[in-house]
Amino acid sequence: MPIPVIAGMGIGFLLKRFGYIITLSRKTLAMTIVEETWISVDDDKLFCSVFGNHSRPVIVLHGGPGLGHSYLLPQMAEIGTFSHAIFYDQRGTGKSISGDKWHAYPFETYVNDIEQLRKQFGFKTISLLAHSWGSILASWYALSYPQQVNDIVYVNPVPISSKDYLEFVQHRNRMVDINQNILVALRESESFKQGDPDTVKKYYRLYFKNYFAKPESINKLTLSISREAAIHNF
Repeated sequence: MPIPVIAGMGIGFLLKRFGYIITLSRKTLAMTIVEETWISVDDDKLFCSVFGNHSRPVIVLHGGPGLGHSYLLPQMAEIGTFSHAIFYDQRGTGKSISGDKWHAYPFETYVNDIEQLRKQFGFKTISLLAHSWGSILASWYALSYPQQVNDIVYVNPVPISSKDYLEFVQHRNRMVDINQNILVALRESESFKQGDPDTVKKYYRLYFKNYFAKPESINKLTLSISREAAIHNF
């Protein structure tokens, strides 16, 4: 049976997709976290934030690679109003704890992590909400475990075809080139190479600034980057 795939942009689209019409105020909304926990996978631990406790399980795959899931919050926590939403930090990011063994087989490990989360939370099947780079992981998981996937929602996905990806990279470069000199200086700084979280956050904010319709909104982005994540994912 084909897996339903939906592509769209923004939380408003997402809420309507799942059949919920919710009016969001212009102020930042935040749901209460039901649980923060570390899930053991192999010899490592994945940090999870859980919102809602409804019958529809949704595992959220954040973008990056390098970012944890914190940048999706608090805004995206609203999906917990109609689901059992699991936000987690992929290996080497955020608050997750991992060694270096998985570096030899990263994609296989990422896919196995999703499957282990499904099993340990006791979900028979899951929906996947994938943002940016997370769309690649969602697609890979669906190909590996099609019977476990109810549907997939892609939000601003990274193109999978080589042609579309080339166009994406060209567009991204045009956006980034505006601040290229400053970005290069930050990337070549000793603090960046050592994975200083504050320097890496500054780099990210400048890198993504022109993706926003209102560039000043970049300052509302929640970033939580560990030294390990900064070193391993750039």
